[in-house]
Amino acid sequence: MLFSIVIPTYNRADLLPRAIQSVLGQTLGDWELIVIDDASTDETPAVLAGFCDPRLRVFRNQPNRERSASRNRGIEAARGDYICFLDSDDLYLPHHLETLAQAIASAQVKEAMFFTHFLRKHPDRDEPVDYPPVGGNRVEYVIRHQVATPTTCFHRSLLANERFDTRLKINEDVELFARVVAKAPLVRLTEVTVHTFFHPTNTMATVADAISPQIVAMKKIFAHPVTGRCLAPEFKREIMIGLRHQLIPVAWKRGRWAAFQALISFLVHYPLDPLNRAKCILLLGTTPLARLIPSIGRASATIIDRYY
Repeated sequence: MLFSIVIPTYNRADLLPRAIQSVLGQTLGDWELIVIDDASTDETPAVLAGFCDPRLRVFRNQPNRERSASRNRGIEAARGDYICFLDSDDLYLPHHLETLAQAIASAQVKEAMFFTHFLRKHPDRDEPVDYPPVGGNRVEYVIRHQVATPTTCFHRSLLANERFDTRLKINEDVELFARVVAKAPLVRLTEVTVHTFFHPTNTMATVADAISPQIVAMKKIFAHPVTGRCLAPEFKREIMIGLRHQLIPVAWKRGRWAAFQALISFLVHYPLDPLNRAKCILLLGTTPLARLIPSIGRASATIIDRYY
């Protein structure tokens, strides 16, 4: 068997059929589909029971274990030579697996991580995501470009001793990819073969603070004995500055004290950042001065709108 596709799902009975049908409709038929029902409480079991294809295998968690544990269970159950992932709210275009198979056949090294381009579908627009060519540093590449999980395909040997870290809530995929490509080739396919969908129940849409968990994941990558050594200090600094910059408006929404802490932390860690003048004004905006001097409050609001 060539491909094992792993779909973790939780309470998406309305969206799951589209994902499954996109696998059933592949132009290449040498695959198995592993669906991990993560203790859904909606009609997901009934939806799964309605599919009769023998290539579909269903496992159910009890209790709910979150998506990383579900994907790990799928990896352990997989029988294919290559393991792919698909989220239950996304879909493969009909030629996805065939495109991967052709790339694998022509690849000099078969034990690699492959990935394709994709289309991110918003309610009001479509956003093509075309990754740049892979450069010399593969670990930096998967971090910087946040390679989307549904586009990826791994030779099973690369996941024999690697799993998603269940302690990470966001960027758990990037952290795994960094460990994999630190030791194996990374192959980009330029075809668009996946559609992902932005909707109100996406993880990034439902989490109030999506930045702090990313900082945790990056710290783990940077501290890892293998992946950490692959990254230049300048790259680590760039990534952390970017994330801590994005954390400020998140903290601002939580209140003055949270914003004050985030701003002080940034200024202490990165005193020479070119945007620190604006951050100093924001810092004043978290103090009683903002009430005494209205222009400080107005300036803070302008900065949040302009820079964030």
